[in-house]
Amino acid sequence: MRFEEMYYGVLVMVVCDSEGVVYDLWFHPASYHEVRSLRIRYRKSKWLRFLVDRFGLIGDRGYRGCEYVEVWESKEQKGIRQVVESVNSQIKLFNRVSR
Repeated sequence: MRFEEMYYGVLVMVVCDSEGVVYDLWFHPASYHEVRSLRIRYRKSKWLRFLVDRFGLIGDRGYRGCEYVEVWESKEQKGIRQVVESVNSQIKLFNRVSR
């Protein structure tokens, strides 16, 4: 029997505005689904509840059925979401460089 390497991952969740300013950031094991992670954070964080209640959250199709997220699917709306993808890329780049 061959030894298989085990890879561990981290799910990083980011809340930012349309300018890329990060307002909240948290992480869970990579085995968590994003909706599960969001629900846990919402339940435990007054700050996230304030952000959701005051401003709302947008997300991709993976958040369908999540009561805290408005799913945006039009081309214009997806363009706005690119800011979030840019922030995620910067975090990944920082992680790679900081090792």
